[in-house]
Amino acid sequence: MLTNLDEYNNPVLYDDENEQYTEDVVFLLIEAANKSGIILDLACGTGRATIPLAEAGHSLIGVDIHSPMLQEAQKKAEALKLSVKWVEQDCTKLDLKVKSDFIYIVGNSFHHFLTNDEQHSFSHCVYTYSNDGGTFIVGIRFPSIEELTSTEAEEYWKSYQDSDTGFMTDVYRQLL
Repeated sequence: MLTNLDEYNNPVLYDDENEQYTEDVVFLLIEAANKSGIILDLACGTGRATIPLAEAGHSLIGVDIHSPMLQEAQKKAEALKLSVKWVEQDCTKLDLKVKSDFIYIVGNSFHHFLTNDEQHSFSHCVYTYSNDGGTFIVGIRFPSIEELTSTEAEEYWKSYQDSDTGFMTDVYRQLL
């Protein structure tokens, strides 16, 4: 297995490392303004994009395969008194009872679908749950293979300021 998903076992650290990125959320809010019905956020993680859309009054279903991420997303949504349906499922094998005019996957999550079969299954699920004329948005970038696959090397990744303590934190990653 090539995928290393350990970073998703600690949703608080994940948020500290990623929640400052909001450019895609601004774009999603603009696109969602012209949509009605339920919006599907695939591989939603801790709700970084889901929650702002819910705050803007949209109905959302956030889907992710990682239970700790969904638990954190639910905790954050409840603290804001937002109603979001959180679903723990593999996005290549969705079993939802809705169709949507607006589906998205952001945060570079699409890069975790490494094989053609996984990408095909994911795309088929998007097609299955999209209304005719619906919109599908994918946020991607060009990652290095080392970022996506397992190695035994530890390397410096980035630094950030811890929101609780104010201390600067250097993040190293070890891809196993």
